[in-house]
Amino acid sequence: MGTDQTSPGLVLVADDVLVNLEVLSSTLESAGIEVCIATDGPMVLERLEYETPDLILLDVTMPGMTGFDVCERLKSNPATASIPVIFTTAHAEMSDKLRGFRLGAVDYVTKPFEREELLARVKTQLALRGALTSLARKNAELEREIEARAAAQGALARLKDELERRVAERTDALGRAVAELERAKGSLEETVERRTRELQRANERLALELAGRQALEEARAALQAQVIAAQAAGLAELSTPIDPHRRPDPDHATHRRDR
Repeated sequence: MGTDQTSPGLVLVADDVLVNLEVLSSTLESAGIEVCIATDGPMVLERLEYETPDLILLDVTMPGMTGFDVCERLKSNPATASIPVIFTTAHAEMSDKLRGFRLGAVDYVTKPFEREELLARVKTQLALRGALTSLARKNAELEREIEARAAAQGALARLKDELERRVAERTDALGRAVAELERAKGSLEETVERRTRELQRANERLALELAGRQALEEARAALQAQVIAAQAAGLAELSTPIDPHRRPDPDHATHRRDR
């Protein structure tokens, strides 16, 4: 679009009469409107290949390719179909106006030009063009924002699904770990209980063995004491001197024989 901060728009003026071109150009430029010119239909199409005006003032009766032909070509091309066209003509036949409107023109200006009328019609179309362009730009921005939000929502939904999947996996893994821990705990308790019973039985056997050893030691000690006492008595008897004048004690003799 030709509109910028210093100009209300760019208008392409197409007319095969140089005087008309001068009048139109000077009138528009005096109002601060940028102007580019074409002297026939092919030139109009050629200029549109490298610049896009905001409005076209198109003479109906150009030789060769008429304004109607040019307008039809413009409206059949998506790249130029949205550019508003105002026909300029010295004839005001209703049939020509209707034909122009059917081809897509937005207005008509008759020759000779009335300056204020011309500027009013041109500025109205430029304002509409600017508003439509701004609206289209905002719509495009809105569509991009909608697409971005949709993409963000899609990414958020995918992230949510991924998080839910991970939570489910972690929950399942935790459940398996808890079950395994419970099984290990039960096995450990059984092992501890079994080892406790084994230790108790071992302690009981050890206590019995110790008691038996103590009884054996006591019996051995008693027997040893008896042996020592007998040996001491024997030694005492052997060490007693024999008296030849002493009458033998019958009890003692009997005791000796018994021994």
